[in-house]
Amino acid sequence: AIARARNGDVWAASEGAGLYRLQNNLWTNFSVESGLSNTFVWSVTEDSRGNIWAGTWGGGLFRLDGDRFVRQFDLDQRGEAVTALHEFPDGTLWIGSSVGLIRWSNNKLERFAAFGGAAAGDVRALAAGRDGQLWVGTQGSGLGRFQDGKFQTIGQTNGLPPDDILSLYEDADRTLWIGTFDRGMGRYRDGRYTAITMKNGLPNNVIGHIEDDEMGNLWLNTQRGLVRVSKKDLNACADGHLRNLSTLVLGKGDGLPTLAGSSGFSPSGFRSPDGRLWFPTARGIAVVKPRAVRTNNVPPSVRIEELFVDSQPANVVELPARSSAIQSNQPLRAIELPPGRHQLDIAFTGVSFTSPDRVRFKYRLEPLDKDWTDYGTSRRVTYSFLPPGKYTFRVNACNSDGLWSETDDAVAINVLPYFWQTWWFKTMLGVVGVGVVGYGFYFESRRRLRLKLERIARERELERERARIAQDIHDDLGASLTRIGMLSESATEDLQDPPRAAASLNQIYSTARDLTRAMDEIVWAVNPRHDTLDSLTNYITRFAHDFLSAAHIRCRLDAPMQVADLTVRSEIRHNLFLAFKETLNNVAKHSKATEARISIDLAQHGFRLAVADNGCGFDPACTPVRPANGRMVSGYGIAGIRTRLEQIGGNVSITSQPGKGTQVELFIPLPAIGGVLSHN
Repeated sequence: AIARARNGDVWAASEGAGLYRLQNNLWTNFSVESGLSNTFVWSVTEDSRGNIWAGTWGGGLFRLDGDRFVRQFDLDQRGEAVTALHEFPDGTLWIGSSVGLIRWSNNKLERFAAFGGAAAGDVRALAAGRDGQLWVGTQGSGLGRFQDGKFQTIGQTNGLPPDDILSLYEDADRTLWIGTFDRGMGRYRDGRYTAITMKNGLPNNVIGHIEDDEMGNLWLNTQRGLVRVSKKDLNACADGHLRNLSTLVLGKGDGLPTLAGSSGFSPSGFRSPDGRLWFPTARGIAVVKPRAVRTNNVPPSVRIEELFVDSQPANVVELPARSSAIQSNQPLRAIELPPGRHQLDIAFTGVSFTSPDRVRFKYRLEPLDKDWTDYGTSRRVTYSFLPPGKYTFRVNACNSDGLWSETDDAVAINVLPYFWQTWWFKTMLGVVGVGVVGYGFYFESRRRLRLKLERIARERELERERARIAQDIHDDLGASLTRIGMLSESATEDLQDPPRAAASLNQIYSTARDLTRAMDEIVWAVNPRHDTLDSLTNYITRFAHDFLSAAHIRCRLDAPMQVADLTVRSEIRHNLFLAFKETLNNVAKHSKATEARISIDLAQHGFRLAVADNGCGFDPACTPVRPANGRMVSGYGIAGIRTRLEQIGGNVSITSQPGKGTQVELFIPLPAIGGVLSHN
């Protein structure tokens, strides 16, 4: 810490070397021999009565009495470090320590260990406000304000960062400027905190002391030198009207022994009556004459020096200048990178004869970067990978006074693609992808339509099957049951006449037997377990044997020993069986045959079922036709056989001559009705 006494003496506290006084251009050291408990002095100030106060690290607070320092209070017993000292206009001495805030007034010591948390930690900065309040900056506990006997905590809920507060300065317009550790400088105005950092153009985010030069500027003691920035620009930046600040930075080239300013103790600088600004650094005190500082109005020239591809010098081609391509009149240089992943290094420089070490740069890679990137004083940019395409790298430089070069330097970069990275390949791939997706949609829609049609077909087939079963039950079972009922009623009336009753009972028995056979046929037709060619063949042969035997007609069967494993739908089995049954019925009733031959054959193109008898035969040309009422005139049922075969996609062939018997051939093709017969 450093402070100025009213008599012009300058007091400087040091880390390990005691306290120094500059008087008449001579330095005097005060150490342990002068009454200090140790040589680590962290704060020093003068009160309104001319007393010099010095705070030490763990050694207590001391006051100069003559040429010796005398310990005050009992702070040393607590082992706390005195880090900040400030006197109010009313004579109240505020003491900031590592454990809180202390007030010395009217010979009374009062501690404020915690006021809502604001001063619960290490107090590092004290400043008086224009409205009589005391501002307290702490290490990790936010900002505190003491006014009218009350403390208020201003922390993260008000937008303040949680980091350490190193310095405080309230402007004439009651704007509080806050220097932080690693969070830049903040403006606290009207209850709102706004941060200004390196992203806005500050050279460093550690702000150790803030001082006004009374010329519209604030000077900041940072770890990268002394910085001058306009208060107008600071307010414009905090209000969002200015993106990047224009700053003046003083460094080693301007006489600073080091760039690292000292911070974290109060008071940490002052402005002397002659306008000079005093700042502590890690290697002594820096004194600035703001009015003597001259602005460097010569912008630096910027130049891209070298380009490296995979650490090897790149082949740079000079091209004619194109005003549409770059802002400068220099020739545009170009390099070409082969396909693949390559590291590109670009080295550049800026020439300035005033503080060349503080020349700053900004760059932009078009079209990837929309805005310029502030790169500080670094002079080499590395790109580990650039996608195929055409780019333009631009770089600009500014001098130590923030004056940017009017023209930038640029280089064109062409990264060649592999063939699969070219636009025509991607276009072709996109067209193929669209085609594949389109075909996929088309195939899927066709598949869904086919499934829908199959479902509709199955539903229609199921409806037809249900209608057929209902019709069969109505025609066969209903008629038979009606007849049984009538015969039963007749038999009841004939109980007194045994012969007639016996005849009625015989008819009831015969009808019940026919009814049982009809029921068996219906059950067989609808049972899905019998949807095979083998079941159809077995049922037909068994029925033919039983039926013809009852009619006293010899039955000869010609069927294969092994039947192919084929599936036959219920509708096919039912109609084929009824046609076959009608054929046998014609043989039994009309042919007067003594023998019938049943032939079953699974040919290459379909299923053939033939019935041949040795009966009387007939002339097919004289076959009766179906009249308008839909019923057959005679009992031959040939039209019914044809109708049933046509319904299932088959056909019937009848060969007969009078006196030479009859042959009826029933044929169903394999692909009938969309593949009626199919492999299981």
